[in-house]
Amino acid sequence: MRLRRGKSKPEELFEPMSRSLSTLGDSVGTNTAAKAAIITGGVAVLTAASAAVSSLRRRTKEGA
Repeated sequence: MRLRRGKSKPEELFEPMSRSLSTLGDSVGTNTAAKAAIITGGVAVLTAASAAVSSLRRRTKEGA
């Protein structure tokens, strides 16, 4: 009997996004513009969050 291989971290992160996009595809059809907009929005949110974390780290280093 083979043991089941666990998912790697990238696979764990990609799977929910893939499911969301497939659900979106089912409800919208094959509208790639909507999918691209959601991906672009997600990237923008992640970039803004990263900038906020960096800013907070700089502030705490300056204050310490």
